[in-house]
Amino acid sequence: MKKPESYVPIHCRSHYSLLRGIYSPEKLVDFAVQMAAPAVGLVDINGFYGLIRFAQAADRRGLKALYGSALYDGRQHLCTLLCLGKEGFARANEILSAHIDSQEGRREAYDPIEDLLQGGWRGLWVVSSRIEVLERLLRAGDSGLYAGLPYGVPYGTLRRWAAERGLPLLAYNDAVYRSTED
Repeated sequence: MKKPESYVPIHCRSHYSLLRGIYSPEKLVDFAVQMAAPAVGLVDINGFYGLIRFAQAADRRGLKALYGSALYDGRQHLCTLLCLGKEGFARANEILSAHIDSQEGRREAYDPIEDLLQGGWRGLWVVSSRIEVLERLLRAGDSGLYAGLPYGVPYGTLRRWAAERGLPLLAYNDAVYRSTED
């Protein structure tokens, strides 16, 4: 089964995301090439750990490299920050640095969602499947904000909630593909 030409895996995790990703950044690029995807995205957990190797591999293989980070609070996914360029990358780094410092006790309690509310998310797409996160962020506007629909999770309530507010949907999949047949 061939993947549609418009399909782009944007929510991949490398082996730098412990217990969530198993392949190297280079292998993720190889899988995207096998799927004939025009681009591929890497969103390691709470950081950009595999980004340089990923970007170099994508460049060598002629793929557009999309990147961001899946922001977790403990074991819970809060949102994904997808960078649209240098400005978004800088903003995501500010948020991730403060979040990690807080989790490691080098900073007092930190709320990354409040930071997004106060400082904005220019240069980023923010994707969340959590209604409470989306409700808070909607106070600052909906530009670049998406209701994330993860594959394999019931999302009827979230889909209806987002439709009532005119919030765009973005489907994503955390699965790892080993071949085009997958």
